Amino acid sequence: MNIAALRTRITFQKNTLEVDEYRNHGNTWEPWFSCYATVSKTGGQEQSDASTSVLETIDFTVRACSELSGVEPDKFRIVCKGKIYNIIYIDPMAFKGSSLKFRCETERRNE
Repeated sequence: MNIAALRTRITFQKNTLEVDEYRNHGNTWEPWFSCYATVSKTGGQEQSDASTSVLETIDFTVRACSELSGVEPDKFRIVCKGKIYNIIYIDPMAFKGSSLKFRCETERRNE
């Protein structure tokens, strides 16, 4: 793994359940862990189509650490340079234990 290529700061956010004083349940995203990653686009370009964004696929490669061992695609997401990315799957990079690759898509948002 080329450590010098880890130059983009990313933040993992965790989905938590929030209950207000009226017992209404809602999901909220809280910052959980921040680290440096190598970013590589894997295909597709983000385009605007009828006031919604078309998804863009991107890979984030990070050094493996104990904080990232519990990351699950449906409970976490990544924020990079103001954009939100939903995790599709996690690749343990041939189980070598030195790095993890997160395949992500941009979050679909109405503009």
